[in-house]
Amino acid sequence: MNPVTIALLRCSTDTQTDERQELVISQWALSNERKIDRWIRTTVSSRKSVKERNLDFLQQLQAGDTLVCSDLSRVGRSVSELVRIVTDLNKANVNFISLKENIFFDGSDLDIS
Repeated sequence: MNPVTIALLRCSTDTQTDERQELVISQWALSNERKIDRWIRTTVSSRKSVKERNLDFLQQLQAGDTLVCSDLSRVGRSVSELVRIVTDLNKANVNFISLKENIFFDGSDLDIS
């Protein structure tokens, strides 16, 4: 299977919109000649547990895939949680991009903790 690029859009409440996140990611994709193969949209508070936030899609990512988000706060609620998630992605050789912070892990980074 060919590697895919997945965009993560997360809002904390039903009254928020993910339009800005989508715009930022779309502009990045256009300027980097990347196609977003799948958009994952969730509306759930970051105060919920990892299980309640339904991050199961992370387990479906394959080596070579890319997960892109507008900023780190869309992925995790604490530094330790972010380190755990990005470390898991890295171990699976999944690329991770956070646009606001200009962070890119290509799956070959050894230890980020």
